[in-house]
Amino acid sequence: MLRPPRRRTTQARQSAEAAGRRAERIAGRWLRLKGWRILDRRVRTPAGEVDIIARRGALIAFVKA
Repeated sequence: MLRPPRRRTTQARQSAEAAGRRAERIAGRWLRLKGWRILDRRVRTPAGEVDIIARRGALIAFVKA
């Protein structure tokens, strides 16, 4: 018999969100060290969320950390 998927507890969800924010900070620092300029963070679109939008010269990167 199949069980319905478990819902995350509040604590588990908060822990996952904190880990995601930490990964975004690390990615942002790495990009800056490599010469990228962070244009925006946590941009919501109809298709989902983009964690970081960065630019280096004429190149624009959309990052999902």
